Amino acid sequence: MARAGWKRTSVAGAVLVVTAGVCAQTAGADTQSGAPWGLARISHTETLSFRTYNKYLHKDEGGSFLNVYVLDTGIRTTHQDFEGRASEWTSQFWGLEGDGSGRGTHMAGTVAGAKYGVAKKVRPVGVMTAGSNGDQHTDLIIESLEQIRDPSRRTEDKYGAVVLIGPGAKRSAELSRAIDATMKAGYLVVTAAGDDSTEDCAFPNSALNVAASTVKDEAADFSNHGKCIDVYGPGVNILSDSATSDTSLNTTSGTGEAAAHAAGVAAYLMYLGKAPLHDAAKAKQTVIDLATKNALTGVPAGTPNRLLYNGGDK
Repeated sequence: MARAGWKRTSVAGAVLVVTAGVCAQTAGADTQSGAPWGLARISHTETLSFRTYNKYLHKDEGGSFLNVYVLDTGIRTTHQDFEGRASEWTSQFWGLEGDGSGRGTHMAGTVAGAKYGVAKKVRPVGVMTAGSNGDQHTDLIIESLEQIRDPSRRTEDKYGAVVLIGPGAKRSAELSRAIDATMKAGYLVVTAAGDDSTEDCAFPNSALNVAASTVKDEAADFSNHGKCIDVYGPGVNILSDSATSDTSLNTTSGTGEAAAHAAGVAAYLMYLGKAPLHDAAKAKQTVIDLATKNALTGVPAGTPNRLLYNGGDK
């Protein structure tokens, strides 16, 4: 199904600033108080306690200058949590802008929101590959990956970039080849494992594949599993941005939310120099190596027990 090229539109006007909790400078890190539990969990190696359950340890500049392409339902770019950093590609096939579902905005907020995001200076880019019903269109994902890895984009992505593919994409050999080509071009691709509570490792590829965990450090019962899982990330009752208005929020669950945490961590580590900018395979391995081992209960047999970690205050 042929389509015309993509155009990119950005938010114009004044930058909208959101107070991201209470940030205090500590030894080498900022601490965000009142943070969502998912942010707190990825910045601690131990199970969350009363002392740590809403404390996010991070470096506030993490992710600066990096693009994270969110291939899903679009992004409400004007949401205040994005501080004017968000933009979108609009497909002439869809003829749509914004986010009719809210899922893409929620994921982007978890990646890059000033208050609800992992990497608070990342530039989220909405690429609409799913309609308002949330159904992913594999052909649009493949076409988008081709556009992203086009050599002409290298200048814009010279500081590195991450590609986050939302949940629901139908696995196929063609999609795996497109993901592998994008990884070889230097773009780390992060995928949601899926929410069907099954072992779904058909058509494996080189992306960072993320399953979902709970605040109690359990593997989420809805999350797909298997040897193709690379890491788990917080994916149950995740608070983030909503597409309803420029200030609205929503709490939702899914491996898409878990993958959004992982995409944020990858971009965060790239900016800090802990993961390479243009070697996607090594960047993926960095995220895997840094993860907390054997932190979860209820992980199905044959599935790696690794929980996402951003390095905390290191």
